Amino acid sequence: MVRPVAVFCLLLFVSFPLAGQDRGLMPEDYYDLVTVAQVAMSPDGNFVAFTVTTVVESENTRHQEIWLQPLSNGRPDGEAFRITDPTAESSSPTWSPDGSLLSFSSERGEDPNSVWFLRVDGPGGEAFHIEGVEGTPIWSPEGDFIAFTKAGSDSGSEDESNARDGWIAPDAITTTQEPDRFDGRVITSLRYKRDGVLTLRPHPSTQEKRQLYVVPSEGGTARRLTELSFNVDGVVWAPDGRQIFFSGDESEDDELKTENTGDLWTVPLTRGPARRLTTNPGTESNAAISPDGGRMAFLSTPARGDQTDLMVVEIGSDGSFRGAPQNLTASWDLRPGAPEWTFTGEFLRFDAGVGGNAHLFTVSEEGGQVQQVTMGDRRLGSFSFARDDLIMAFTSTDAVTPTELYVASGDGSTEQKATGFNDAWLGDVTLMPAENLSWTVDDGTEIEGWVIKPVGFVEGGSYPMILKINGGPHS
Repeated sequence: MVRPVAVFCLLLFVSFPLAGQDRGLMPEDYYDLVTVAQVAMSPDGNFVAFTVTTVVESENTRHQEIWLQPLSNGRPDGEAFRITDPTAESSSPTWSPDGSLLSFSSERGEDPNSVWFLRVDGPGGEAFHIEGVEGTPIWSPEGDFIAFTKAGSDSGSEDESNARDGWIAPDAITTTQEPDRFDGRVITSLRYKRDGVLTLRPHPSTQEKRQLYVVPSEGGTARRLTELSFNVDGVVWAPDGRQIFFSGDESEDDELKTENTGDLWTVPLTRGPARRLTTNPGTESNAAISPDGGRMAFLSTPARGDQTDLMVVEIGSDGSFRGAPQNLTASWDLRPGAPEWTFTGEFLRFDAGVGGNAHLFTVSEEGGQVQQVTMGDRRLGSFSFARDDLIMAFTSTDAVTPTELYVASGDGSTEQKATGFNDAWLGDVTLMPAENLSWTVDDGTEIEGWVIKPVGFVEGGSYPMILKINGGPHS
């Protein structure tokens, strides 16, 4: 049985000076915090691209850049360096299949296209666009096509006259005689706000949905492959490049639905209608196609609150299911993350939370026991592998260490820390470890939590306490 994990921390603080002792963490230390994320290993294993986020105190904001860490034989080779404009925000590093190009997203000046490319196999030069690519690129296996999703018309133009579309909900009971002059909102949707953003969101039914496009990798006119009433997500190519798979939910705008309704879909590269591969109820997502193209792995959640499991099914050349999907994690009580096939196609790997930690796991494509690859009281994430699976990179953080980049062999051995963005300021601070504790409530549920004692803690002393209880964000 799954043990519910409440991220429940007891933080004890002293309100008097600690004479002769190192200081603990102070609010102003937040401005020195550096966060590493969005790891992308080059196919040949010679570079790791990743994002570095810093806090800009004077502007009350964060700043994000893309850095490169050179590798030699799977180990850091020199210092990491920034490769994007320090005056612009940059994110979402993605490699071309041959490792010659690194793409990223960055809003720059008045340029309407935020997708940029850098050459990495020779003199880098300036970042450039590939004509027709207007979304994070999803390269075909041979690198001859680029798929992407975007919302809006094929021209990519924005009609400023429609800037207030959705301010007055289309199903509103109250209306106004002159909507163009009405500064207020009529809100009927629960999704009228987003975390961290003050601006109210328009009614979702008035917003164009993300659709799937494809363009030759050398550039050209993007061809739209889908005409659907919902957003296209989780795009992945078949190994032969003939089919593209994705996930979507026809009922995504129905806020009152009680069933899970996400499905897996496929569309041919040549013109043809998109076809749904799964049925409701239940949500299926995160498709991953085996290297030989004969099997699909995906995540399945039958109903709200049900266990999410990893499924595998045989597929035909057109993407259709052949037989019933097999549940690979039916006897495993954790929640698998998005699956990925190993280079040989014999195993599937995914991340998962276990207690307060997060690690990498694998399972045979035929089923059996799930194996934990990485260990320790820490949270690992953003796993990325070289093409041959011999090298991997990931982020790691724990209760006293902000996220940094790590590299290791594909089996988790020979692990090595590659960056130390936070080392300097951490040297001036004493951080106390988080001690695990658990207790059972009246209905028999075991709750897990942690307690962090203050710097200079003395057993038997009395200290003020902050109680931090995990809760869901607005979205």
